[in-house]
Amino acid sequence: MKKRYVVLIVAIVLILIAVLSVIGYNIISENGKDYEIAKVEEYNYFVLRQNELYGVINKKGDIIIDPEYDEVIIPNPEKSVFVCSKEENTKIFNENKEEIFTKYNNIAPIRFKNISSDLMYEKSVLKYQEDGKYGLIDFQGKEITKAIYDDIDSLQYKEGELLVKQNDKLGVINIKGNELVEVKYDEILIDDFYIEDENYRHSGYIVGVRTEEGYRYGYLNEKGKEILKEEYNKISRVTQKTEDKENAYLICAKNGQYGVSKNQEKLIENEYQSISYDENNDVFVLEKSGKYGIANIEGKTIIPVEYNKIDITGIYLYAQNEQGTTVYNKNGNQVNINSNISISNTENEKYRIRINNEEGTKYGVINAEGKQLIEEKYNYIKYLYDNYFIASYENGKLGILDDAENVKIELNNDSLQLIQGTKLIKTLKDKITRNLFRYITKNL
Repeated sequence: MKKRYVVLIVAIVLILIAVLSVIGYNIISENGKDYEIAKVEEYNYFVLRQNELYGVINKKGDIIIDPEYDEVIIPNPEKSVFVCSKEENTKIFNENKEEIFTKYNNIAPIRFKNISSDLMYEKSVLKYQEDGKYGLIDFQGKEITKAIYDDIDSLQYKEGELLVKQNDKLGVINIKGNELVEVKYDEILIDDFYIEDENYRHSGYIVGVRTEEGYRYGYLNEKGKEILKEEYNKISRVTQKTEDKENAYLICAKNGQYGVSKNQEKLIENEYQSISYDENNDVFVLEKSGKYGIANIEGKTIIPVEYNKIDITGIYLYAQNEQGTTVYNKNGNQVNINSNISISNTENEKYRIRINNEEGTKYGVINAEGKQLIEEKYNYIKYLYDNYFIASYENGKLGILDDAENVKIELNNDSLQLIQGTKLIKTLKDKITRNLFRYITKNL
């Protein structure tokens, strides 16, 4: 009896081990594509220039590498990894002036594309060369990938991801060496989707293949999953919808006809000469045979494609034809408003800027219910913050009003600048710089 129990327990244990092994493998498989971009918290090392030659100093000013090289690159100023080149010879040193990574050939940092910063290189990996092929190592000298690629380069804007080339085809790997996009395309671009503090992490990939008729493009999401096949002449993403990073709204052209997809769902068929997106009203402007209309974000046509022109100014859509101008709101409903009046939202939902174009262009402020707060007599008004507005008369001089039209800073300044991250105003008056810092919540 005991023997049977032992056998049963052993069997259960073996099953559990098998299950856990599968779970563990899936976790590794899923998480294997995750990576962490190194952050620089402190600058420990700096490039030293002396007599047109370069070396390295630390933050104390001590010379770490003598200035005797034609070029020195410090990919990560926190780490003691210095790429030093003289003529055609490149060596990697640490802070002890020791040459490191000597078992690898032609080591080079990977420079970012189209990024203007003092941190211009991948901060945790280097590429090396062996037998004409390239691979990756980390800053500890550990091999990340074998030298199997014809080339390794940065992927535009997208730190932590690398464009690799094999047999004249392109793919994408991350800095851990995991394949994100299969190496089978002739062109790979990112869709430029950007979120503050997350940068381009959630952007997808526009992938192209070469055909007899020219390039055809498809789309992969941020995880490398195919969303659209390579059958379009052009694809662009609506990058302004940053609140919805799970869904990619894609304007796609096929044989010269434009349509819109939300991921794999077709919202607007490819039957228009042009489609553009208006961020303020969250609508698409459609053009077909020289006529214009509007579709909402779900792809439903809310203003028929029958107008000669549609102007979008603020929160209203001004549709023009031979009979005149009809004004619509973003839901496609007609509104009873003078076509010479336009209204724009501000960052504060309590306030709107009202612009009257009947006799020149004059600005005022109304609240969300339409009540006039600031009279339409200013040549310029811009929302500042809280209940304050920058305003200007015809002379171009600037000042600050509150929402009761009380003057808080006289309208006699040549410029006003809100200092980022503060409630301080820097003013320039009479062309003479006077740094008049005012703590607005105290003085206004």
